Amino acid sequence: MGFEHYDIFVIGTGSAGRQVATRCAKAGMKVAIADNREYGGTCANRGCDPKKVLLNASEIIARTSHMAEVGVTEVATINWQALQKFKEKFVSAMPVKTEDSLEQAGITMYHQSPEFIEEGLLIVEGKKVTADKVVIATAFVVNNFCNILISPVNFFKSNTIKH
Repeated sequence: MGFEHYDIFVIGTGSAGRQVATRCAKAGMKVAIADNREYGGTCANRGCDPKKVLLNASEIIARTSHMAEVGVTEVATINWQALQKFKEKFVSAMPVKTEDSLEQAGITMYHQSPEFIEEGLLIVEGKKVTADKVVIATAFVVNNFCNILISPVNFFKSNTIKH
């Protein structure tokens, strides 16, 4: 059984993982990307973006509640069900958009967290794959446990990469 080989294997489909994957694909590299949750990452699906939808609504209430002296006579109210429905519509489009853009870039997608078998060899979705480089883009800060699992490790922090 032959292994599928990639120049770059990216773990994580948030903004960092997508940027690495698409830039490498545009440079002519064979790229794969994996995520065990819906594509798009935490920020777009469960974090920053949905929070902003909810926060903006609450800010309107806060602003109007302090405007009686300038003529605003009623404080806005929130229809919680309608707001949640809007947030869900806003967020639910992200996984599909992300997968479409990765597919258009020619990037192979896996919907599972890979397991490291040895250096450069992973198992994902029951398939053995090899990669020249593996990029772990699953969080803004690299967890310390990576130092134990993978050795030697070269980490790049977002503030040290030159564009």
